[in-house]
Amino acid sequence: MPLKTLYRTCVPRLPALPVASCNGLMLLSHYDVDKIWAIFNPVMQDFHEVSEFDYDSRLIGTGLGYCSASDDYKVVRIDEILRRGKIVYQTCVYSLRSGFWKVINDCPSDFPWLSPGVYLNGALYWRSWDFIIALDLETENYDKLPLPPDLGKPFETRVDAFGGCLILSCYYMMNRIDGWMMKDCEWVKLFTFGEGYGSGTRWNLRPVAYFKSKGQVFLLHDSGFFMLDIERNLAKNVTIDGLPEFFSCQFFPGSILPLDESYAVEVKSSAGTKRKRKKKTANKSFLRVL
Repeated sequence: MPLKTLYRTCVPRLPALPVASCNGLMLLSHYDVDKIWAIFNPVMQDFHEVSEFDYDSRLIGTGLGYCSASDDYKVVRIDEILRRGKIVYQTCVYSLRSGFWKVINDCPSDFPWLSPGVYLNGALYWRSWDFIIALDLETENYDKLPLPPDLGKPFETRVDAFGGCLILSCYYMMNRIDGWMMKDCEWVKLFTFGEGYGSGTRWNLRPVAYFKSKGQVFLLHDSGFFMLDIERNLAKNVTIDGLPEFFSCQFFPGSILPLDESYAVEVKSSAGTKRKRKKKTANKSFLRVL
């Protein structure tokens, strides 16, 4: 499938198809083909097509992250496969620098639904059934993080990363959403958004950005937005005119990283040491609506 088709589609129309972001780059997939992916730089309008995946499997997790140790961006996919009569969750990693896939350690658990991994500080995070799964992109090993205490029984949860912190959103049948932030390795409740903030269900309400200096959370609700002031316990509607019927909202720093063949080239000096390409990133951050 030509990359122009991916560009026109821009983002998957269904939430259960591969989509992720990291440092201003986005992982895209055509909405009806889960084996053709591309990394997209919205600022530079560049694409890098990820080589096609050949396994016959059921995709359950995706992710895009950066490894500072190898100065490399990595695409991760987790697939449910049958190995020697047992169901396992195979993890494969694609290196943007080398252009190849490799198989690493299996994921320790599956997920309640197909999940895009959340990138933060050299690791990818997914919400599993009873804990959060973390994949270190340098060691390519998994770890487990506990959930906040006394969560009750939310019917849905999701993981995000804002302001350098991991955020867990919990959705309850009583038309309420609680937001938790992991701070100094402990969970702290950030906000509660309930019936007092207007009509409409909360299950499709999603935090998009957290502004630490102002104590505000920017939330997406269906095709509209809310700005929640945590300290004042107030919320207001935010209108963005001209949005298309289908869109995805991502908050990330703009990047001027090229995605052409020059990324994969490592130049060796006369002394035989590797001279690493300097990464360039824009100074401004963008709230990207695609």
